[in-house]
Amino acid sequence: MNKKINICFIIAVFACFLIITLKIYSIEQIGVQPYPLGAVFDSDSFEGFIVRDELTYINWIQVRSNALLMILQLQRDATNLFGYFVAGLVEFSGYWWFGYFSGLFGLYAFYKSSISLFNHLDGEGRGDKKWIIFFMLSPGVLMLGSSMLRDLWVLVLLNLLIISAIKRRILLISLLIIIMFFLRNFYVPLLMPILLYFTIRDNFFRKFASLLGSFLVIVSVLVLINLKPALYQTDLTEIFLRMMSGVFGISIELIRFFKNFENDKSVVLEYLGLVFHFLVASAFWVYIIKNIKKVSVFSVLVLSFAISLSIMYGYFLGYFVVRTKLIIIWLMVLAMVHSSGNRSYVRK
Repeated sequence: MNKKINICFIIAVFACFLIITLKIYSIEQIGVQPYPLGAVFDSDSFEGFIVRDELTYINWIQVRSNALLMILQLQRDATNLFGYFVAGLVEFSGYWWFGYFSGLFGLYAFYKSSISLFNHLDGEGRGDKKWIIFFMLSPGVLMLGSSMLRDLWVLVLLNLLIISAIKRRILLISLLIIIMFFLRNFYVPLLMPILLYFTIRDNFFRKFASLLGSFLVIVSVLVLINLKPALYQTDLTEIFLRMMSGVFGISIELIRFFKNFENDKSVVLEYLGLVFHFLVASAFWVYIIKNIKKVSVFSVLVLSFAISLSIMYGYFLGYFVVRTKLIIIWLMVLAMVHSSGNRSYVRK
């Protein structure tokens, strides 16, 4: 199986290289260099080949050089510091497109950490690794592997956090949590019940603490959305639609196939990512229904995380793109693998 995963990884890298080459060629044809932009900072100029976050990361030293200082001085809510990594690659090489190596490095780190995690989820090392093949060639992973965005690194950190929790390496967990905080800060409290589940030794207390933590997270999210104003005009309908999308993989964009491609051909991978999410979510719910009398606590925690994250995105942003939902899809995969494997590690 490892040989098949290695071949799959090579195919994924090759596909990402092709996508990156297409992006670079297309951007060169536009005639506007994304670095340095100077006063021009308009992602629309690049016709969807570079999103605004990537432009920010490439030009981070010029536009956000004081981000860390502002965070330490509590003057900035967003703690995303991924731009220093991408900008460092750009400044080191002198070429804006060198930032794409952040995605390729992330793809390699995800590949290695996923194999290790599957071995830990199954005490005998026989985890259902075909999911790694399925996931690594998924549209969302290919999109991120050929981009300069942080979301694939979020999955890498998630893998390492669960492995460290299983091994009960508290110092390493603390370090990884700090790094996660500087990528997506609000993921840290949402993931705490899952970390408790894998860290605590006693079987009864592990279930009790993780489920209680999960309940408190949902309550805290509901309190937060009543206290903190949203960035955009959102309502209960937006929250409900995001929950349907996050938990079941069902969205309006999924069912309007032709309209998605009518105006913009660059959304192919985004749409295919929605299809992939729906397929994985369907498999997850089939598993839940088939095992309704013996559903694992981890599966409940995954559902709680999906609900909490969907509420956060639905209220504060009003949109929920494939790359930000990828963590939910991956957790659903892990829940199915965890439930079918040998879970003897929890009693060690």
